Amino acid sequence: MESVVPMNHETNVLGLKGFLHEKCNIWAGNGNCVEEIWRSYKDIILDGIKRNIPQKNLSKNPDPRK
Repeated sequence: MESVVPMNHETNVLGLKGFLHEKCNIWAGNGNCVEEIWRSYKDIILDGIKRNIPQKNLSKNPDPRK
């Protein structure tokens, strides 16, 4: 069983900041209703996280004695 965890200490802060700044205009003018605006905002944030915060897989040890 594996889980994915962000490696926050290795975040590309400048890259994330630039990405969000670039996408802000797209997000602000996109959508007619609250649901569309929220979906657009959420997609931008998740895309920024995926691009700028490395992740690693953690697997559970099947034998707890080890």
